[in-house]
Amino acid sequence: MDKKLLLHDSELVGIDFNKNQKILKLKFQAYNSGEVTFVEFKSIKNFKIENFREQNVVLDFFEVTARSAPSYKADCIKELDLVDNFFELIGQQKVFFLEPSVGAAIWCSCESFTITESTQ
Repeated sequence: MDKKLLLHDSELVGIDFNKNQKILKLKFQAYNSGEVTFVEFKSIKNFKIENFREQNVVLDFFEVTARSAPSYKADCIKELDLVDNFFELIGQQKVFFLEPSVGAAIWCSCESFTITESTQ
């Protein structure tokens, strides 16, 4: 199973940004099992978090690529202030979008990311 799908209906319960190391770490908790998942973005180029509040539930989390829907690409270009032809020039950089059911929307441009699970 694709780990990104495991975030559906999870709640974003923590955000940690290390400005010096350019690392953004997000902590999610599954609604039913209580399982904790960490998503860590490394070598951050740019990110934006909008509408973070007491409850932040994930609808979808995915990488936006040149093959993604034009509306997602346009949204990332606007929200991260990227050049118009960014997805044609992307190189090693990755762009991710966390689409909320409720609460925080997150856009992130970085060089790499990891997903780890914990039983905390």
